[in-house]
Amino acid sequence: MLELVDDVVDPLGSREEINYIHKMLDKGTSADRQLACYEKTQSFEAVIDQLCEETLENC
Repeated sequence: MLELVDDVVDPLGSREEINYIHKMLDKGTSADRQLACYEKTQSFEAVIDQLCEETLENC
């Protein structure tokens, strides 16, 4: 579906948003990663640690 709009993304200045969508499709949403972390560790503390790490890596 994203391929259908690719020719107008740059003229509209929306490349960053499209790249973010691709990233979300590849890595999943934050909720997906939180659930996976909890399922793996059974620890809310591990989920919070992961959230902190993800937040800081984007600063």
